[in-house]
Amino acid sequence: MPIFFWLLLIFVLVPLAELAILVWLTSETGLILTVSIVLATGFIGAAIAKWQGLRAWRAIRAELTSGRVPAATMVDGVLILLAGTLLLAPGLLPDATGLLLLIPAVRHSLRSRLIERFRSRVEARVRTFTARADGVRVQGEVIDAEFRHADISSIEDQT
Repeated sequence: MPIFFWLLLIFVLVPLAELAILVWLTSETGLILTVSIVLATGFIGAAIAKWQGLRAWRAIRAELTSGRVPAATMVDGVLILLAGTLLLAPGLLPDATGLLLLIPAVRHSLRSRLIERFRSRVEARVRTFTARADGVRVQGEVIDAEFRHADISSIEDQT
């Protein structure tokens, strides 16, 4: 979708919907209860986001320590960070979206979709080769890479 559509949605339609919800809620419950609901969802959600964020951070560190790549855990951490950011924004729509992102099942589903979308956009090419090493024929896979040999003094001069 074009970027204009997303900007229109974020900066025009979402605030209008938010305003309509707040006006309706205020007419149904009163101003004090509406403000209390908005503040409570923000504070409770931020506390949950902090707790889950710390858990994700510990899980990332544990996976790194054990030598595994924490890709899924890092996506979880980013989604929790997004949830915390939405919970800090005023209003019920961002709070509801942030609270949804704090539900592990919702986050797992979204994480799976994001990882699959990323994988579909990233392409890796592996070539098979045959070479001779010490007179022995060797077959294997090569991943194209480039490198530059530099001595330590040239690296230190650049800093």
